[in-house]
Amino acid sequence: MGTRYIGVRRSLPASAYQVTPDDIRVGTEGGWRQGDPNWRHALLLANLSGLPVLSSDSREGKSPMVDWCAEHGVIILPQYLPAGDYTLSGSNVIVDRKDNILELYKDFAGSQNRQSYENAALLTQIAGKQLVYVIGTAPDDHVVQISDLSHWQFTFKNQTFVGTHLYQQVLRHQAMYPHISFIFAKREKVCQTIWDTLSK
Repeated sequence: MGTRYIGVRRSLPASAYQVTPDDIRVGTEGGWRQGDPNWRHALLLANLSGLPVLSSDSREGKSPMVDWCAEHGVIILPQYLPAGDYTLSGSNVIVDRKDNILELYKDFAGSQNRQSYENAALLTQIAGKQLVYVIGTAPDDHVVQISDLSHWQFTFKNQTFVGTHLYQQVLRHQAMYPHISFIFAKREKVCQTIWDTLSK
């Protein structure tokens, strides 16, 4: 008669089961938007597991943070973030992840791509939040701080990118928006750096 029942496959005492990385790992095929199966799965874990919860922008489905969180016992909860990629509940910090310096270059050095950064800066400023960019670096980059960008260069598909203009644009951006900072981390340490930045 249209009545719906919940099918229970197994029932265990709460103390008899430990949440595993495979339980935590949020798939991408079912979608990351609110209401999608993966989102509901993550929401249940966030509410019931007792583990720390990292809010992630729904566009970060293929981020290395998905596996990192699973391996480190952190529930990743996809949602729409108006600025940045990651935050913790009650945190004053929002982190925006960049795969590499070239991604940062393409967004900052060309003024046509910088509008989203201006918007993010204004949104976080209004919210009273700090916005931290965590950028992955490779050994050949020789970049550990902003000043190193002035000497950075990278060749890709016979095109060489030089960091002098990028360095100037980043300094200008920081001068305009003092609540914004940039952290350069080895690519394999980006996820840990994101977590450490948010957990301070």
